[in-house]
Amino acid sequence: MTGPVMMNQGWRDLTFLHWAVPPEEVAHLMPPGVRPDTLDGVTYVGLIPFRMVRAGIARGPGVPWFGSFLETNVRLYSVDDTGRRGIVFLSLDAERAAVVLGARAVFGLPYRWARMGFARSASGGTEVLRYDARTLGPKFDVPFFIFNGDKDLVTPIDLAQRYFDTIEAPQKAFVVLDGGGHSAMLTMPDRFLRELVARVRPLTASP
Repeated sequence: MTGPVMMNQGWRDLTFLHWAVPPEEVAHLMPPGVRPDTLDGVTYVGLIPFRMVRAGIARGPGVPWFGSFLETNVRLYSVDDTGRRGIVFLSLDAERAAVVLGARAVFGLPYRWARMGFARSASGGTEVLRYDARTLGPKFDVPFFIFNGDKDLVTPIDLAQRYFDTIEAPQKAFVVLDGGGHSAMLTMPDRFLRELVARVRPLTASP
């Protein structure tokens, strides 16, 4: 690749989680001039948590403390008429507030602060990533949905319900997926997609 280098970054403990969706379901989220990139007729929504380690400006050395933090982003994949491919970020969350402020002020990136945590045992055999959705606050200006499997042992349904009850939104719904576990969107994708189409898609229609 050519051109100026704005930043250099080290990514550690990176995880890529992807869900296949029909391209027409996310086309309205694309900026002008691009469309969803597809593979075998579907496009993908990605959830990417990782540790940023010693990020630096341009080609300079990594910045101590400020350059190391946890990040999670939600992304789509795009392509334009020339075949040039790109990434469309739906969210960029970081757990270091100073980084969020700097990224927004210097680079104009829409970072948001969120509480996250990462831990590894001394043997390296246990890793935990913690994410506290309550840091986003209880009030939303957009519709709010929770899709929760009733067999979820990671996020028990009663815990999710208590969080849901605190939310204020113009429209909200708590959808129970019978027989679903923590990754119900993967183990019962047809049911999950039907619920999304039935409950969320009507809200995206133009008035």
